[in-house]
Amino acid sequence: MRYHLRIARARPQGSVDIQSTTFSAPNIEAAVSRSVEMVDSFLGERPGVATLSSTYRGLVWAHRQKMPEQPFP
Repeated sequence: MRYHLRIARARPQGSVDIQSTTFSAPNIEAAVSRSVEMVDSFLGERPGVATLSSTYRGLVWAHRQKMPEQPFP
């Protein structure tokens, strides 16, 4: 199955770097495992977010790293 991973990383200047890739994996578990490795490599210790989706299942995994808590109204 084909998966699409999007990663957004905050830059010190306030803008955002975005990495996007599409890859194949035999199942969701393998796709998430591969995504975790790619996210760790791209984000390092910086704040960012990642989403993994497939055309068949939609959103299958999301990750927030070192992002500030959002206030709830």
